[in-house]
Amino acid sequence: MEPQNKIIGNNIKKFRYIKNLSQENLALEAEISLSNLRQIEKGVANPTIHTLLALAKPLDVTVIDLIYSDADKIQEIRKFYELVHTLPPKAEAAIMDMLRIMIHILQDREQ
Repeated sequence: MEPQNKIIGNNIKKFRYIKNLSQENLALEAEISLSNLRQIEKGVANPTIHTLLALAKPLDVTVIDLIYSDADKIQEIRKFYELVHTLPPKAEAAIMDMLRIMIHILQDREQ
């Protein structure tokens, strides 16, 4: 299993590339030192929650996106939630009920 600092560093670097930000620009926008950002991206620094929040904002992600080992899945779940949340409340509740039933059925099959 990859160390948490490496996961965080890789996720920050990935989202920085997606946003087309240099290390210098991200550090400036997050108001952290460039050397700190470089250490975080290498996986050697242990960022504080304050630093993670500061980095998440210019990257347009959440802290969960930065710390989760499969950030792509988190992004897809967020897109799904946003789509479902645009529905009227009764339709949203119906979809959530269907998902609960499907999850229950799948869990039963695995046992």
